[in-house]
Amino acid sequence: METGSPPLPPRGQHNEIVLDTTLSQDPSVGAQASNLQHFKFKANDSLSCISLMRQAELCRSTLMNNCYNILSIEARHSNLSEDGTFWGKFINDYSDETIRNGDIAALEEEILAGIPAAAAGNNGDGGDNNLRAAVYEKVLDIKYNFSTIRDLQRYVKEGPGSSGEDQVNQLELLIKESGGAEFNSTLRFFLMSVYELISSFPQPQKFFVLLKMYQWYILLRQDEFVYKVNRGLEDSLGESFPHFSSQGINWSAYYKEMVPVLMVSPLILDLVVFEGADFILRLIVWLFTKSQDKLLKLHGDDMLDYVRTDEFFGAMNGNLSEILELDLPVVLYENEFYLMSANSLSNNRNELSNLKDIRDELTVKISETKRKIDELQLTHTEIAGQSTQFTSDLESARQENLRLNEEKTSLQKRYENLTMKENLANTIQANKEFFQRNEDLKLQVEKLRKSVEQKKVKLAKVGV
Repeated sequence: METGSPPLPPRGQHNEIVLDTTLSQDPSVGAQASNLQHFKFKANDSLSCISLMRQAELCRSTLMNNCYNILSIEARHSNLSEDGTFWGKFINDYSDETIRNGDIAALEEEILAGIPAAAAGNNGDGGDNNLRAAVYEKVLDIKYNFSTIRDLQRYVKEGPGSSGEDQVNQLELLIKESGGAEFNSTLRFFLMSVYELISSFPQPQKFFVLLKMYQWYILLRQDEFVYKVNRGLEDSLGESFPHFSSQGINWSAYYKEMVPVLMVSPLILDLVVFEGADFILRLIVWLFTKSQDKLLKLHGDDMLDYVRTDEFFGAMNGNLSEILELDLPVVLYENEFYLMSANSLSNNRNELSNLKDIRDELTVKISETKRKIDELQLTHTEIAGQSTQFTSDLESARQENLRLNEEKTSLQKRYENLTMKENLANTIQANKEFFQRNEDLKLQVEKLRKSVEQKKVKLAKVGV
């Protein structure tokens, strides 16, 4: 039976995408908000426009407004009065005129100019008058509040002895008590970086911003993000892209690490809050494009080391306006990604079967490997025991050898002494024998002399 590709989801108009998210309404605006339409953007709109609308849609979705037992969700509106400034109008604009009218460039210019810490005529001493905190509260659609003062005191850490780590730990406690998972090191680093950039915010707004950024991070579709970064680099670097992709570097892991690493200034965090992950996409693509000539001279680990240096990241300082001008066809990239995902569904059954076979093979190999490890461990134990025994035997033999050498030396000395005495006794005996022989020879000589004398006397008589 042939398995065809599953049908793709129905598409709307070719160049228009409608986000089905009703704009946040403040009770103070009454019927004015009831006539608002959904956000709409076209595929050929600027990336800034698409990013702003999508981020607004995400922040107002139920995914980023999870209910927690200790928190209540209620409609809120800013206590800052309309002061005629851009940000004063923005905070009190519950119809999102800036985004709906397409005045994106003006919004980005105001962001790049810096969001003031306090509203006009205020000294910035915190409270509800902290302008930047109020902007974050609006953009992130923060409606949380602690149900009781006791909960506020338990989870919000503030004071001379508190730190970003303490606040992140308390946030993790809230998430775990609500059934969430523990924070991994990357998420913890991201939240610590965000906390340092909003340290001037009053509490509990600081805690709620941190909670919203946690929700934003875990909702980030990292596989799609990595694909868009790769496609953006492929389009921006052109013929140079194969040089980067052929260095044996795990770029996917690197791009994912970049999300918390790039949280280095309040301005970058402002842009991430307003435009979401697509701003980080542009930032990464711009960094690689700016350092293209330098990177083409590097290979392997040298390239990986360089893209983690301050020199590489320093290129973005003072160039955020240029980065915002980078316009990438993210809709095209996303269509490619989801088309590949949809096409891959038709092969899931075969892939699953193949993976099961591979799993069975790996299970057998693992069992065989464990058996061999056990045998090697047993052999190792035996060899270690034998080595201990041999070491002991060797030490005993060495001691015995020393004892025998000492005994040999002693025997040699005794032998030498005995040999000298025996030679002396033999010499004495030989001298005695020689003396006896000399005595015998003397007697024989004496007899011969007497015999000769007698014969001389006889001859004398005969001669007469």
